[in-house]
Amino acid sequence: MSKSKIILGASLTGFAALSGVSAKADSEVIRTTEKGASGEVIKEGKTLQEDINSINKLISNISKNYNNVEIGKSTITLTDENRNEVKSKLVELQKVLNKLESQNVKFKSLSTNATKFGLTIDESTIEKIDLSNLDNVTNKLNSIVAERDRLIHENKETIERAAVSSSSATYNKAFNESVETANKRISELTALDDHYTDGILGNVKELNEKADAVTRDSGLKVDTTKTKANNVITKTSEFVRNDNAIVELSDVEKATNDVISKINNVRKSNEAEVVKSKTYTTNAVKNMELINTWLKGASNQTNKVKEDVEKNSKASTLIKEYKEKQKAELVKLKDKVSKSDKPEKVKTKMLEDIDKAIATIEASGVTVNVVGKIDAIGNLDFGDIGRDSSEIQKLMDNASNQINASVGSSLDNLKTKNAESLAKVEPVIQNNIERIKKYIEGIDKGGTSTQIDEAFLQKMSIYSGEKYKAYVNEALRQTEATTDGVFLGEELLEPHYKDMMLKYTASNKSVANIAAAQWLADKEKGLNGVYGSVMLPSANVNDFATVRGTKFANSQTYTGGAWGIIQRIGSQAWSSSTTRGYNAVLSKHSVFKDIKTQHIDNVGNSNVFLVASYEPTATFDLKDAYVTVGETGEVTRKNMSLTLDVTQHNGARLPKSGYMAGQQWKILYLYYISVDPNTGKLLTGVGYYRHLVTANGTGTNTHTGGELRLGLDTSTVDDNITINKYNGLYSPADGGVNDALFKYGINVNFSARLDESVGEAGKRTPIFIGDIDDKQELNIYKDTNYTMTDIILNGTEKPTIQDMGNYYRLDTNVPKVDGIQSSPVLDKTAVMISGQSTVGISHAGGKNGYTSIDVSLFNPWGIIGGSPSLSLEKVNANVDTIEVNTPNVKAHTEGNYTLKDVKAELNSKPDAASGTLQKVDYKILLPNIANEKEDIKRVASNTSFVVKKLEDIAKHSASGNTLVVRGVDSLKSSSGNTLIVRQLDGLRSSSGNSIIVKTITTDTKSSSGNTLVVKTTKPIETISASNNSIVTKVVNNELKIKNKEVNVKVYTDESLKPEVEKALSDWKDAFSKHNITFNYEFTSVNKGVDIAFLDSDNETTRVDRGWLSVDTDDDYGFEMTELAGLMTKTATVDLVDADSNDKYSRSGIRSKDILKKAKYIVQLNTDAIKSSVSKEKVLKHEIGHVFGLEHDNNDSLMTTFYNDPIFNGDISIKDASLAVEHINKGKFCTCESCMKLRK
Repeated sequence: MSKSKIILGASLTGFAALSGVSAKADSEVIRTTEKGASGEVIKEGKTLQEDINSINKLISNISKNYNNVEIGKSTITLTDENRNEVKSKLVELQKVLNKLESQNVKFKSLSTNATKFGLTIDESTIEKIDLSNLDNVTNKLNSIVAERDRLIHENKETIERAAVSSSSATYNKAFNESVETANKRISELTALDDHYTDGILGNVKELNEKADAVTRDSGLKVDTTKTKANNVITKTSEFVRNDNAIVELSDVEKATNDVISKINNVRKSNEAEVVKSKTYTTNAVKNMELINTWLKGASNQTNKVKEDVEKNSKASTLIKEYKEKQKAELVKLKDKVSKSDKPEKVKTKMLEDIDKAIATIEASGVTVNVVGKIDAIGNLDFGDIGRDSSEIQKLMDNASNQINASVGSSLDNLKTKNAESLAKVEPVIQNNIERIKKYIEGIDKGGTSTQIDEAFLQKMSIYSGEKYKAYVNEALRQTEATTDGVFLGEELLEPHYKDMMLKYTASNKSVANIAAAQWLADKEKGLNGVYGSVMLPSANVNDFATVRGTKFANSQTYTGGAWGIIQRIGSQAWSSSTTRGYNAVLSKHSVFKDIKTQHIDNVGNSNVFLVASYEPTATFDLKDAYVTVGETGEVTRKNMSLTLDVTQHNGARLPKSGYMAGQQWKILYLYYISVDPNTGKLLTGVGYYRHLVTANGTGTNTHTGGELRLGLDTSTVDDNITINKYNGLYSPADGGVNDALFKYGINVNFSARLDESVGEAGKRTPIFIGDIDDKQELNIYKDTNYTMTDIILNGTEKPTIQDMGNYYRLDTNVPKVDGIQSSPVLDKTAVMISGQSTVGISHAGGKNGYTSIDVSLFNPWGIIGGSPSLSLEKVNANVDTIEVNTPNVKAHTEGNYTLKDVKAELNSKPDAASGTLQKVDYKILLPNIANEKEDIKRVASNTSFVVKKLEDIAKHSASGNTLVVRGVDSLKSSSGNTLIVRQLDGLRSSSGNSIIVKTITTDTKSSSGNTLVVKTTKPIETISASNNSIVTKVVNNELKIKNKEVNVKVYTDESLKPEVEKALSDWKDAFSKHNITFNYEFTSVNKGVDIAFLDSDNETTRVDRGWLSVDTDDDYGFEMTELAGLMTKTATVDLVDADSNDKYSRSGIRSKDILKKAKYIVQLNTDAIKSSVSKEKVLKHEIGHVFGLEHDNNDSLMTTFYNDPIFNGDISIKDASLAVEHINKGKFCTCESCMKLRK
């Protein structure tokens, strides 16, 4: 990566800003011209080419800085033999050119005097001097110098003769006295001009004071910047004389009157400017009063509009009142519940509900949309306040019209929009208020829980049975009993499958108590809501159950009910011509036997619901079967559905039909449900029956089963025939033992669906499945709908588990148990499922077949976890408004007045003066210098410059009478007649006739010959002087540590203060890690400071090079251009007052006395470094130099280059450690970090 060098020494330290620098890698363009010097730089290079470059640069600068010098097309070849001779000739050339320049000044002075006396000048002679070979330079130039000296002498004599001519009366005594008197009169007249300045400044002062008062006391802000500027009055000078020179005494009076008339014309112009300033002030004051009067009216109108806007924001007002009143009601209720004697669990739940409701109310609010702005006032700029009042009045009238127009239309739109918003929020607020009211009433009536009560039970016809009453009351009691010891343990169904858990219960725990324990476990995991339960409202299933769609047979519509359907089927079921009917034939089939013995005989035919269908799926709707909690905490019932789906044991569909011994057969499915009147469980059975379709007398579909999930099932499958119209229902198609159909077995999937409004807790409500006996199997499908499925079993024995692909099969190994299990305890024949996995009960086929499944579903326990609840809807409204700006207008003052300072005198001259001045001009032609091995590359026709490698190590020398040698780096020396050698770094020596050697930083410094001063900024190992050396001076005033503290006083330009404070703060933090306290105090530079931070720009003079820029017009090499920052230790440089056109900071500091007030000065070039972050980085770098840090191109803070990728401005442990060492008199820091660093 290309790097631009940025540092010029250890004490004179700076960053080079990259902006504006365009050069090849590691190169920089060097300007060596220093206008005003008596000679130019010749840098002696290690190679011949370096000398060629240096000499060409000198020739180029000579052509630029001396008049009438050009570079021709000729070329001199430089060799090792002639190189010193060429340099010597160029030095002599500069000496003679200085003489020619001095002569040019004298010719110019003579020319001025010649014009005064009416003499002519002959400038036609131009001498061309060809120095393209640098031959005989001295003789050629000295010849023209001598000729020009002769002409200068003769021209002086010609002017003197003209001045003393006495051929007319112009120089008579009377004439002279008359002219002198007239000029005195004229002078007295022009002396009155200061009154005009005073008049204008007085008017401007009156204007500014009035504007300031108006700005302070009213809504009108008047900017007086222009009339407070220093240049409010522009002064020009006019020299007045009479048109024709006076030659006679009689002409003096007339000439005097002519001059006075001209003076009076100028004075009238000045008087007009004073009147102009007074008129402007008068207009401005009047206009300010007009605007203030108008503003009061506009302000009143603004306030009225604001009131109208508020009146049309009824939705905002309604929501505000709702929030205040309803929140107060709930806070009052919360206190009441806290002090009540309700059970702690109930109180906790109630308080949570109240807090949630309060939070919902607080979250309600209004979003205000600004749909219009009335800002004609606020954006009004009256411009020039001193204009004619009619123009100001016109602006005010226009603004008033705009306001009136926008107010009317904006308010109309506002009313319409906000009416719509009110219509949306008003019903929501009323609904919330009603809910709060009912909730409070419910609690006031003594409600502590939403568990069902006696009144609710009395509404259920099934509750009239004594056994059911006892059973359900015990279940309700069990929900309030302790849940300690209910669960004996739990484990994942499979270690690698994280969504199914087996939970084991004690053998004596009731279903209701287990449900309560499960709810508590879910609640601890963050579940909100209640467990409801299936509480069938009647012992007669036909009171609340219906089947979807048209079925082959439906006991609710068929004569004789369930038993009637069986008799109809049995009437054509025979095994011989005389053996037919239920007893003879159907009783041998398990499905008919189960319907008869477990349902019709158990609860009565009228209480059984039987459906026959040729479809393998049937859905029953159970009205009001599920009991839960409503939105306001009241006990309510919800509808639910139960879908029964039949497949083979392996999950595939049974064939719909087939043939046996040439006879066609079909499969008929029978679905039957009833209610156990003693427990309220739903007794559920499914089976299939194969029959022939003719009086004499065999397709497959897979299905994944039903779901125990929320959401009412809406599917339905209709039969296309009914039992009343079908003549194909004949004898069983019985193939005997090992019938092929017997191998299918049966699987029934149960899908219980609830209304979504039961919420998340409803999804987790455990489903009870009982009477799983006769070695039936439990199938749990792996799709859990992204929830945890808990499988709750009796005891601690883990069942046999088979992974069947998309489901797990649990073998119960429970033998057949006759009759319905009416115990409230979860026994070996039952399971509870909490979650959303699909559940199926199945049995494999066999030689005798297995064609039906009977289980009992659901168990009543009322409601678990319920208490009065409160759910509110957040009220959010969008309300439109109009933004009305407070009256705030502005204006500004103008003012620039031109006054003329008159200088006048009479024009008189001798009439006999005559003569012609002679002048000889010259044109000098110089060569280019080239290597004998390569041609010189010209940059421009008359301009040469040099591109110098920064990494070159050049040996700088001067011979002859060269005055200044300035180098950037490496070994420097001077010889011959060199007067001054200035170097910035490295080993320096001088010999021969050197007068002064100034070095900034070095390890070993020596001087010889006539050296006067050697000055260094760091303690040095060896400082030696020989021959005539006079002074050796060491400067060492670094900051010091005292009692582990470093205290500095700091001055900074205000524009840099935030960045300076951040940089100092970062150094303070860095020192603190080394047990050093760094204190800094901001103060005035006049009080004396340790460090001064100056805001600089590209043209700011560098403090370290100010002494080089004095009396020099071209300051490029001495300015901050291409530097980002520079640190200078003031004791190491000669401080001088800057030239009038130079400065040391943006603020214009020029005095060396101010610079001397600071020990260290940091200049920051904010033309090049603009962002705050970049400024802070450079400042921390420069402060590092203050603490003695030198450049380290491997360090992220002290790298030489601003554009170095590693430069991030971070102060490393190493940086701080070296700084501590330097300011601690060389003592190492002994903190833990530094010791590790040194190791």
